Amino acid sequence: MRRFKFSIIIFLIISFFTFAEEIKGKLIVLVIDKIDKVSGKFYSKYEYYIQTLDNKFISAKFKNPSMKKPKVNEFYIFYGNYEGNYFVINSFKKLDISNQYVKPYANNKTGVQRILVAMFNYQDDQTDPGFNLTDVQNYLELNTTSAENFYKENSYNLVNDFVVNYLQNTSGGSPSNDWFTLPNSINYYGDDYNKLLNDSIKTIDPLVDFTQYDRLIFIYNKIDGASWWGLGTTGKWYIQTDEGILPLSVVWVNGKYNVNSFLLAHELGHNFEFYHASSYYCLTSSYLPKNLIDPLYKDCSNYEEYGDTSDTMGNGYRHFSTIWKFSVGWLSSSQIIDVNSSGFYSLTPIEDSSSTIKSLRIPVGKNINNQPVYYWVEFRQPIGNFDNEDNIQIRFYSATISQNFYNALTGTYDYNTIRFSKTIYNNSFVNLDSNNPIFLDTYRGIKIEYLGKNTSTTPTTAELQITFSDLKFSTDTIYLNKNVCE
Repeated sequence: MRRFKFSIIIFLIISFFTFAEEIKGKLIVLVIDKIDKVSGKFYSKYEYYIQTLDNKFISAKFKNPSMKKPKVNEFYIFYGNYEGNYFVINSFKKLDISNQYVKPYANNKTGVQRILVAMFNYQDDQTDPGFNLTDVQNYLELNTTSAENFYKENSYNLVNDFVVNYLQNTSGGSPSNDWFTLPNSINYYGDDYNKLLNDSIKTIDPLVDFTQYDRLIFIYNKIDGASWWGLGTTGKWYIQTDEGILPLSVVWVNGKYNVNSFLLAHELGHNFEFYHASSYYCLTSSYLPKNLIDPLYKDCSNYEEYGDTSDTMGNGYRHFSTIWKFSVGWLSSSQIIDVNSSGFYSLTPIEDSSSTIKSLRIPVGKNINNQPVYYWVEFRQPIGNFDNEDNIQIRFYSATISQNFYNALTGTYDYNTIRFSKTIYNNSFVNLDSNNPIFLDTYRGIKIEYLGKNTSTTPTTAELQITFSDLKFSTDTIYLNKNVCE
C-alpha cells in the first residue's frame, strides 16, 4: 500500500512538470477606474498581464485568487496552463536575468516628466465631446490646481516640470485639428484598450518620435459600451513603436465622462505605481476591524474602493498619503519614524516641504508573506492649493507592495491603503484632533493620543503620545491572518 501511494505521488509530480507550461517575463497590471451607470459610484478592476522577454503581452489570472502574488514589474518564471485567452498561473519563481538580455526598466518618478497628449475619434463617430486640447492643457498644466501643480506640490518639487506635447492633426482633423481619426469603427474597438492603444500608436507614429517621451495620455471622444472613466498602466509597459520597443506609461481617458485635473492626477498616480486609497466601515465601538488582513471577516460591512476622500488615489483631490510619497522617494527614510516603544513623538505637516518628520509607522503584525504591516500616522494642515484639513490621519498598509490585505468582496489580496470610516457614507473618519484626541485599538493594544500643536516651532508640529499595552486579548481579535481566526 505504501509503495502504491508513493507511485501515485511520483506520477502526480511527473504529470505536473509534463503538462504545466512555463512563461518567462514580468507581471504587469492595468488599473481600470469604472463608474457604475446606475449609482454613479466608482469601482475598479485589475487586469493582469505577463509581458514576456520577447515583448508579447499574455492575459493572465491566478488559479487561486487569494494566492501569494509576485511583485509587479519584476521578472519571474510563471507555471500554469492556458484556459481560453488567459494563462492561468499556478505558481511562480524568481527569474535570474543576469545572464539574459532584458531591456532596462526605469520609471522616473522625479525630475522632468515628458508627456505626449493626443486625442482620437473614429471613422464613424467624430462626435465633439465638449472639450478641446486647450481645455486639456489647462487641466494638465496651466490652472492653479492643474495636475502638474499638484505633482510639484506633492513631491516637494522633486517632480519639477511637465514638458508636454499636445499633438495636433496638421493634415486636418474633425471636428477640429485637435483630433486624430482611428482606422476602424467605434464598434470594432468597443472597450478594448489594447486595440485602442495599438491603433492610436500606429495612427500618430509617422508624426512622433516616441523616444522623446516617458508618458502617453490618450483621450477618446467616447468609448462605446465602456463603463470606465480612465485607465492607467501600473508603471511602464514596453510598447512597440517605429522607434522600437520602448518603456512608456499610458493613460486612457473616456471622454464620454469628460476630463479634469483630478482624473489626470489620479491616472498618472497609477503610472507612478500607486494603487487606490480605500476605506472600511466597521460596527465595532472603535470603528476598527478585529482582523486587519481580512477586515470584513467580522463586524465590518462596508468596503469602498475609493473611500479615502483625503487622497487623490481615493475620491478627493488632495495630497497623496505619506505611504505613496515614501514609496517613490519623495520622502526619505529619515522622515519616517518606526515606533517600536511607548513614548512622545512629533510630526510636521505633510504639505510642508522641509526635510522633517512626516510620518510614524506603528507595527501591528505580519502579512501572509511574513512581512510587517503598519499603521501610518500623518499630520494634515490647510497649506498649499490642495489640502484643507486640520487633523491627524491614520491608515493601514503593508510594508511592501507585494501583498496588503484580503478583500472578502473580491476574494483577492489587494494593494490599497485603508482608512477607517465612522459612517457608511465616508464623510467622517477615525482621525485625531482637539475634539477627538484619542485613537484606541484594543485589538492590537495601541493607543495614540493627540496632545495638541506646538506653534513655537517652524514648521508647526503635532505632538503625540503613543502607548503599547501589555494586556492580552483573545486569539480571535489579535491575529492578522484570517485563516487563524475562527
